[in-house]
Amino acid sequence: AIDMDASLLALFFDAQDACEAGDTRADTKLQALADAIGGGEGRVPAPCAWPRDAALPLPPPSLLLSAALNGRAELQLDKAAALGFPLLARASAPAREAEALLRASLAAWPQNAPAMMSLALLRRDGGDAEEALSLWRRVSRLPRSLCGEG
Repeated sequence: AIDMDASLLALFFDAQDACEAGDTRADTKLQALADAIGGGEGRVPAPCAWPRDAALPLPPPSLLLSAALNGRAELQLDKAAALGFPLLARASAPAREAEALLRASLAAWPQNAPAMMSLALLRRDGGDAEEALSLWRRVSRLPRSLCGEG
């Protein structure tokens, strides 16, 4: 198992600050966090289980991994938007990368509401209304505290 420690949490906050500041190194910092959690060898922590993991003193590594991957996906979606997203860019490399990152984010933390919503919108814009509706239904069944409505 991958243990959570304060250094991973520090990497997370550093990457988050870079994203909020528009720092061009944000994607690199998020990737460094994902690599630190996954060991750069494809090791992935067990998915976060909510609410069991809510009592932990530090967030479980899978939650930080999910947040890092979701952050990277959002940066890719920004690149797709610059290309004319959604209609002009839905098959672009940034949109495909964003979809892969969102799916990986949900594999690490299946209750990641922001990742589910982003993937639902991406799938809707890609013409897959069935998957989009399925994702929106999953979000609607989450506890309100996981959806930012605590």
